[in-house]
Amino acid sequence: MKHLILGTAGHVDHGKTSLVKALTGVDTDRLPEEKARGMTIELGFTHLDLPSGIVLGVVDMPGHEKFIKHMAAGAGGVDIALLVIAADEGIMQQTEEHLEILGLLGIKQGIVALTKSDLVDDEWLAMVEEEVKERLKGTSLSGAPVIPVSSVTGAGIESLMSALETAASQAAERKAEPACRLYIDRAFVLTGQGTVVTGTLLGGNIREGDRLELLPAAVQVKAKKVEVHDKPVQIAERGQRVALNLTGAEKSEVERGMVLATPGWLEPTGIFDAEVRMLDPKEHIEHNQRLRLHIGTSEVICRARVPKQEGAAGSFSIQLELEGRIALARGDRFVLRTYSPARTIAGGKVAFAAPPRRKIGSPAEAESIRVLSGEGPEMLGEIIRVAARRKGCGAWPMEPDELRRMAYLTEEAFDRIAGRGLHEGNLMRLAWEGSSYIMDAKSMGQMAAYVEQALSSYHAVHPLKRGMPKEEARQKAFPAMDRKRAAALMDGIIEMGGIRADGEALRLPAHEARLGEKQLAMANSIEAMFKSQLMAPPDLQDVVKAMGPESEPVIDYLVDAGTLVKASSEVSFHRDAVDAAIRAASSFEGQFSAAMLRDALKTSRKYAIALVEWMDAQDLTQRSGDLRVMRKKPAQR
Repeated sequence: MKHLILGTAGHVDHGKTSLVKALTGVDTDRLPEEKARGMTIELGFTHLDLPSGIVLGVVDMPGHEKFIKHMAAGAGGVDIALLVIAADEGIMQQTEEHLEILGLLGIKQGIVALTKSDLVDDEWLAMVEEEVKERLKGTSLSGAPVIPVSSVTGAGIESLMSALETAASQAAERKAEPACRLYIDRAFVLTGQGTVVTGTLLGGNIREGDRLELLPAAVQVKAKKVEVHDKPVQIAERGQRVALNLTGAEKSEVERGMVLATPGWLEPTGIFDAEVRMLDPKEHIEHNQRLRLHIGTSEVICRARVPKQEGAAGSFSIQLELEGRIALARGDRFVLRTYSPARTIAGGKVAFAAPPRRKIGSPAEAESIRVLSGEGPEMLGEIIRVAARRKGCGAWPMEPDELRRMAYLTEEAFDRIAGRGLHEGNLMRLAWEGSSYIMDAKSMGQMAAYVEQALSSYHAVHPLKRGMPKEEARQKAFPAMDRKRAAALMDGIIEMGGIRADGEALRLPAHEARLGEKQLAMANSIEAMFKSQLMAPPDLQDVVKAMGPESEPVIDYLVDAGTLVKASSEVSFHRDAVDAAIRAASSFEGQFSAAMLRDALKTSRKYAIALVEWMDAQDLTQRSGDLRVMRKKPAQR
C-alpha cells in the first residue's frame, strides 16, 4: 500500500482546517486556544483514505506568521502540498511565504484549493483563479490544478478528491533511506502508558519492540507500542504518520525537533556544510549573521560562515554553526529565516554533517561542499578526504559500512555508486587481514608521493641500507592511523608501482644498495671475522671500535643483506652459524634444551640462548618452559 503525506499551507483564516474536516470528517484543531481563537496554532493530524487505496496522512499546518516555525516543522515530511487560498481575499502575505517554503523544501507535487467560493460571484472567482495560476509560474507548484471549493456547501469537494487521487497516483514514493528515521513533532504523556511521540516516518520501518536512538540526547529507547492513524500495528512503514509509546525516556527528555533513528546511523552535530539558495538573488547573507534554521521538525538558532568581505548571494556554499546540537543526514533540506524580524530568505540542502571547520571563501572549500552535495563517485571520494581531515590525517581508508553511513545511502545505492567509482578509477579497494577498505584515488596519489619523498630522503641518508623498515615508514607517513588501516594503505601504494617492498623494507625502484671499493673490502673483512668465529662471534661494538665509525653503515648493509643476523640486541651471528643452529635443532628427536644445542654446536650458554630465542622469534620453535620443539622445517638455502 502506498503511503504519502498531504500538508496544508496558506494564509491564516483561509479555511485550511475547515477544508480538512470537509475531506476527512476530522477537526484537527485540538487545543482550547485554537477553538477559542478560531485558528490553528499547533500542527493538526488526521488521514484520508483515497478510493484507489492510497492512504494520505494529513498534516494541517498553521497559517499565522507567528507560527511559521510550526508550519516549517510540518512541511518537512510532506509529499503533496494542498495550498489553500480564500477566494474572497486571494493571495496574501503568508500565502507567499508558505509557497516559498514549499519550494525551498523541494515539494513539487501540489494542488491549490480556492476556499470560500460560496462567498464570491463567478466573475470574481475566475479572476482570482487566473491570478493564482499566474503567481504559480516559476514556482515548485507551477501548473498545479486550481480547484474552487466550499467547505460549507460541499461545492468542489468531489473535484478536489479526484485531483488528490491523481496527484497521489503520480507522486513518487519517498526516497528510500538506509535507516529508520522519524522527526518528532509532538511529545506527550498518556496516563497508564507513559511517553508518546508522533512524527512522519521518513525512512525504514518501525516494529513493535524495536530499539531506537533518541537524538541528539543519544538515549536508547524502545518502541513499546506502534500506532498508525490511531490504530495499533505491528509495523509502521516509510511515509506513514506514526505514534510511538516509548520506554527508556521520560517526557521531560523528549521534545519536538528530536529524532528517533536506528542506533549508530546519525551523528549529532553543532556544525554542517550545505549548499544554499537565496529567495531574492539581490539579497545576501553576511558572515556570522544570526539566522533561524528550520530542518525536520526543529528550529535552531545558527550563525552563517560565508566569505567575510562580500557575504554570499545567489546560490553558494556555506557552513552553519548551531547554538545547540541536532541530528541530520546528508541530503536533508532546510529553510533559513532572519533572526529578527523573522523572514524567510533562503533554503538549502545538507552536504555533510559534522565536518571540520573550513576556510569559507576558499574556492577549494566551496568546490568540496559542491561535490559533497552530489550523488556520484566523486561524492564518496570527497567524504573520504573530509573524514581524513576530521581525523587530522592526510588519508583515511574507510570501511564500506562506515562510508555508507556518512553518505547516508541505502546498500543498493552505495553499491551502485561505489561500483562505478571503482570501475572508473575514482575509488580504490584496499584489504588487509580480512578487512576491506575504500580509498579515493586522489588521496592515494598524494600519499604515494609523500611516501616516495620520504624514501628518497631515507636513501640519501642511508645509501647502504636496503630500504626503510615498513614500520618506520608507517609511523612516519600515517602516525595517527591504526595498524590494519595503515598496512592496507601501504600495500595499496606498493601496488601502484611507485615503491617496492623488499622483505620488511621499502625502497624506490631505482635504489640499490652498493658498496664502494673501500667499503667492499671492509665488508669482506667483517664477514671473514664472523666466519672465523662462527659460534663465538665478536661484539659489534668491538668491531666498530677496531675498524672505525665508517664501518657502521657497512655492518648495516651486511645485516640488510642477510649475511649477518642480529639474534639479539647484543649478539650477532654470521648466517652460516644460524643455519648450523637450525640444522642442529632439527636433528633432535622431540624436545630439546638450550644446553643440548650448546653441546651440539660446541658453543657457550650465552650464544646458545641467543640462538634459541632468535628461533622463537622467527616462529621456528615452540617453547614450553625451558624446552623447545621445532614447529616447522627450516627454509632451504
